[in-house]
Amino acid sequence: LPDALPILAVFNNGDGPAEIEFQLPVEANAATDLLADTVGAENVMVSLASGRMKVQLPSNYATVLRLD
Repeated sequence: LPDALPILAVFNNGDGPAEIEFQLPVEANAATDLLADTVGAENVMVSLASGRMKVQLPSNYATVLRLD
């Protein structure tokens, strides 16, 4: 079996947009929003630098990110 790719679920249950930044537990060069092409999907901004991830989410929104 090939190695599994890490998956992260990111949530914002607030009434306004949120920016979340955290240290990644694994090495990654990119992130793919697995829900981007679904009905009702909203734009999620993701950036990776120096082992850290920054995610900007709309209010009351969640998504699932695959780390590559």
